Amino acid sequence: MTGTGKSAIARNLIPQIQTQFDRIIWRSLRTSPPLETTLKNLIQFLSNQNPPNPPLPRGGEERQTPPLPRGGEGRQTPPLPRGGEGRQTPPYQGGGEGGVFPANTDDQLSILIETLRDNRSLIILDDVQQILSSGQLAGYYKPGYENYGTLFKLIGEITHNSCLILNSWEPPLDILTFTDDNSAVCLLQLTGLGEAATEILREKGLLDEEYWPELIELYQGNPLWLKLVAQTINNLFNGRVSQYLSYQPVFLSDELTPILQQHYQRLSEIEKQAIAQLSNETEPVSLTLLMAKCQGSQGELFKAIQSLDRRGMIEKLSCESETVFTIPPVLKQYVKMVADPP
Repeated sequence: MTGTGKSAIARNLIPQIQTQFDRIIWRSLRTSPPLETTLKNLIQFLSNQNPPNPPLPRGGEERQTPPLPRGGEGRQTPPLPRGGEGRQTPPYQGGGEGGVFPANTDDQLSILIETLRDNRSLIILDDVQQILSSGQLAGYYKPGYENYGTLFKLIGEITHNSCLILNSWEPPLDILTFTDDNSAVCLLQLTGLGEAATEILREKGLLDEEYWPELIELYQGNPLWLKLVAQTINNLFNGRVSQYLSYQPVFLSDELTPILQQHYQRLSEIEKQAIAQLSNETEPVSLTLLMAKCQGSQGELFKAIQSLDRRGMIEKLSCESETVFTIPPVLKQYVKMVADPP
């Protein structure tokens, strides 16, 4: 979900690993660019056809780093085979007026893969959720954006020398099909900071340190959420966490509410039904109990719970011989507010 630190981790990772790559490019998909636009942009930069933009991204802006010197410059790798025919794609000669950029998406993909073989590059695509559909279960592409799946599949399965990092609120479904123990593709679902979140509260100057663990648990250790609630505690309670926690239910600030709304609006109807029922429960519940209280078939409910889990919107707990589910207090309060507006 928003605020867990996906982009921050990528930003902090770059200085630690940049010497391992010839080129690094960061692109945000926030505006939902078609695949052809993204491919052209990547190929132009990775082929050294346009000048780099050095600033480090903040909040999803684009970033490009200049090439790092490596031995063996100018080496060539075999062309990408297509359909077992050994077909070669037309050479890409740059993005200027005299440049030739193939109109065919398959040729564009082939050029990109060859470029990723020729140079060790790091590609970071941020805000991938913007090419995924709202109102459906997690991971389905928007109409017209399904060809991004071909890009991800090629980079994940074909041998090359480069890396791709995707930052998203939810994983594309096709990514899940080739993330296993023997795959070069890994899926990392971020959770809260836990005890490390105390540094945020300390920086904000909050008091009553013995109550910090309760506050962190209440807001799932989400860095952004904790920063927002810290502002409220400082403004209304002079930094006293104990006084803030004495009020129930969870307070949703004007800054936090629209963030939760963005996530809620992406849900399918069966997900909204399941999460509404979970918000009414005082204790974690099993799937059996949830099915008895929700409409829809068993299969639909299973898919809804799995989708909510992929979105990071429910918590899964082991209770004796069965698995039970609940939702975080902040999200529970928002869902109740939506279901029963003032």
